[in-house]
Amino acid sequence: MANVNLNLDLVKGKPEVVQLVELGNGVVQITMKDEENRNTFSPGIIEGLYKCFGTVAENKSYKVVILTGYGNYFCSGGTKEELIRIYRREIEFDDLDFFRLALDCEIPVIAAMQGHSIGGGLVFGLYADLVVLSQESIYTTNFMKYGFTPGLGCTFIVPEKLGALGSEMMYTAQNYRGQELAQRGVSFPVVPRKDVLEVAKKIAYEISEKPRLSLITLKEHLRTQINRKLPEFIEKELAMHKITFHQPEVASRIEKLFGNVSSNSQNSTQELVKEETPADSLNYQPFQLKISSYGLLDNLTFAPMKRQVPGRNEVEVQIKAVPVNFRDVLNVFGMLQEHNEKNLGISNAENMTFGFEAVGTVVAVGADVSKWQVGNEVLVIGLHDAFSSFVICSPNNLVAKPNNINTIEAATIPITFFTAYHGLHNLAKVNSGERVLIHAASGGTGQAAVQLAQFFGAEVFATTSPHKMDFLRKQGIKYVMNSRTTEFADEIMEITEGRGIDVIFNSLTHGEYIPKNIDILASGGRYVEIGKVNIWTHDRVYQKRSDVKYFPFDLGEEFAKNNQLYSQIWENLGQYFEQNHLHPLPHKEFSIENVIEAFYYLRRSKHFGRVVVAMPQSYSGQEDVARLSSQDKMSNEEDILIQLQSGQVSLENAEQLLLGNTEKEVQEKAMEQNKTDNIQNKLMNNIDNSEEILSLISAGEISLETAEKLLLQEEEVVVEPEKKTEENKFDPGKNDIAIIGISCRYPGAKNWREFWDNLKNGVDSVTEAPPGRWEENDWYHPDPEHPGTSYSKCAGFLAEIDKFDPLFFQISPGEAKFIEPQQRIFLEEAYHAIEDAGYAPDALKGKQWGVFVGAGNNGYYNKLLSMSGLDSHRLSLTGNLLSVIPARIAYFLDLKGPVLAVDTACSSSLVAINQACDSIKKGESEVAIAGGVCILP
Repeated sequence: MANVNLNLDLVKGKPEVVQLVELGNGVVQITMKDEENRNTFSPGIIEGLYKCFGTVAENKSYKVVILTGYGNYFCSGGTKEELIRIYRREIEFDDLDFFRLALDCEIPVIAAMQGHSIGGGLVFGLYADLVVLSQESIYTTNFMKYGFTPGLGCTFIVPEKLGALGSEMMYTAQNYRGQELAQRGVSFPVVPRKDVLEVAKKIAYEISEKPRLSLITLKEHLRTQINRKLPEFIEKELAMHKITFHQPEVASRIEKLFGNVSSNSQNSTQELVKEETPADSLNYQPFQLKISSYGLLDNLTFAPMKRQVPGRNEVEVQIKAVPVNFRDVLNVFGMLQEHNEKNLGISNAENMTFGFEAVGTVVAVGADVSKWQVGNEVLVIGLHDAFSSFVICSPNNLVAKPNNINTIEAATIPITFFTAYHGLHNLAKVNSGERVLIHAASGGTGQAAVQLAQFFGAEVFATTSPHKMDFLRKQGIKYVMNSRTTEFADEIMEITEGRGIDVIFNSLTHGEYIPKNIDILASGGRYVEIGKVNIWTHDRVYQKRSDVKYFPFDLGEEFAKNNQLYSQIWENLGQYFEQNHLHPLPHKEFSIENVIEAFYYLRRSKHFGRVVVAMPQSYSGQEDVARLSSQDKMSNEEDILIQLQSGQVSLENAEQLLLGNTEKEVQEKAMEQNKTDNIQNKLMNNIDNSEEILSLISAGEISLETAEKLLLQEEEVVVEPEKKTEENKFDPGKNDIAIIGISCRYPGAKNWREFWDNLKNGVDSVTEAPPGRWEENDWYHPDPEHPGTSYSKCAGFLAEIDKFDPLFFQISPGEAKFIEPQQRIFLEEAYHAIEDAGYAPDALKGKQWGVFVGAGNNGYYNKLLSMSGLDSHRLSLTGNLLSVIPARIAYFLDLKGPVLAVDTACSSSLVAINQACDSIKKGESEVAIAGGVCILP
């Protein structure tokens, strides 16, 4: 493959808006990168496209064009100004004739639509000969959302390329994720966003192997039908515009949907971020929490709902408070789609609802309902649409709210306590003095089980992740063990002197947990199982221990068998709360206006106990506007990144938000609000969602792959320990050292596999300077004695030296400018080595891992800073200190082992590895990251 040649000189004017790059072998890439306007049809984009395609037409060596966008945006269609001008009859849609550029280009064009493609932007891309879509991106023909009929030939090209789905997209004007389009059967490749360009390049290089004349001839034939029919459709579209475009409603829709955050053109795709949430929103009319499309918390939206008349044996409840479950957050990201379709019949985002439990007031009853009356305050359990102003349900889904508990507190009770009570009381029949083991005891259901077991007089044994152990001990639990291994079994048998446990309340079914649990049950013990995946059958348990009583159950399935179950449980459970024997879980309250913030708060494990959203108390239509408040508060990381890309926040502000200032404020407010709460409220700090994730995988509601992605942020993978013996302690004299992960980057090789192939094949990676790196006239002279130049044209060049994601490593963009390349590259490669070893980097926090790096000071980089007058900048110090190279990865991963930088010239890397081995042998480090980095000017 030929070297990349960046032809910025070919496109004069604004090369940063539209770039043309020769990829070699006749392949050319055109990239739209108008970040200020998010690739709308801005003057810069249009002018740049004309110039780039003009260059393509002039160069007879080109064979295929790849057309793509930047970041999350391919093309966002018409600007607000353009639409208003058309509305005022100053221009017509066909004046924007650049949309034919891909069609009129004589060589094949591949649209690598890696980002959102909106309205005319989607139509523009579909005129390409071949198309590659992104699973994560949004594709929409949103013309009708503004009130006018489609243009730019949309009524022809969209059905031509997408079939009947294209007609649906035009009529509904809704957003479709690429993944959904793939499921609906589009004929284009739909791949992860990161792979779109590579797939397009692979196709392009295959095409480029063919003769140019043959490619031109074939395209001329294939586009004949489009060229023949398109003018007729354009003419009819313009005729429709004369009818539809000049309605007063169209102007108001344009103003509303583009938003009024500011008057500049950066709001040209505001609709994408705030879609489905009109600026005047709800005025507290009845609504339901919905989502426009999976993937972002910001896609949560209020959908107006019509109240229904309850049937003869139904009850209508006005919802007053809803707890956010971790499953609600997973539903936002589409991680439970298979489960929802199988069990609830919910097959797409449009039909997704939220809320599994709630507290409310009965507002209407059916003719045959005698148990409930209007005005009764109730707990609602067993629904999937509780995030609604009003719900219709069976009377059996309700129980009376205790009078001594307020609405918000009551919302912390239903699912967690009902599940724990049914398992421990109804099935296991726990008695005073018995030993009860509760797995995942710091989770929601685990906490309810702890309260109940203690109330029943049982002696509680518990497992949890290590950083939660103190929390459980302060609840009066004497024996707390690690839930990440199965060592708990040996510990329990030792503590009980071989007698074992009377009752086990289990939600962890992976690995050896089940057989270990059965082994430690006392004679006649009871085993309560709330997981569903990988659980044992009754026969299998009986074969292992015939004396054990086994109770696997699902609360919803139990209710389906006995629709009086909830009321039966509540007969006793409700009294325990009224008599203050049991207490609601600690909680953090949010208003409905801040529902996105509530979801974000739970997702990032900021909550003290449960997260509860307070719903409006009335729906008179006289209240203030109710709307999702993320327009005023950036409620999650996606929001910040989208607004950074769109220019709505500066790099400095984004840095502050991403690196914790806002989180600190939230944390301080949470601490202030909770300082008068009970002692449990104070002890819940740092509780994460790992137990919930493990319970969900055991329940079969998320896949192993999904759980892995979630656990990367929450908890390390559960491992099977070695036999616990005295010899299991670390003995530095009796342990071999193994290389368990590797990563590297060399000239001509981006990873160790490519490097190994180069070695095997005798590839010489010392080459002449690639285009765009050095200018020959500035540095080369054949005379070795000529000052300031080199007499050799060849060197080893690393690829993509300008690629670095500072925010990923929690480095501000401002600081990143001063970090010399050796620091950046070592950060990236160290991270890749950890991944290669199979570790989840986020799970290494607090580990006794050391970091050892061999490197030398980059004097040339310091010289550049000095020449630029930046060597005295405060950030240039940390950006260029040798000792900071290993310190950055240790700080980023929160490693607690030794950190050492070594400079012994050519032997630096070898000495660093030797130091790492010594550290392991001495017991200073459990694992060590060791390597070297050297970049010469």
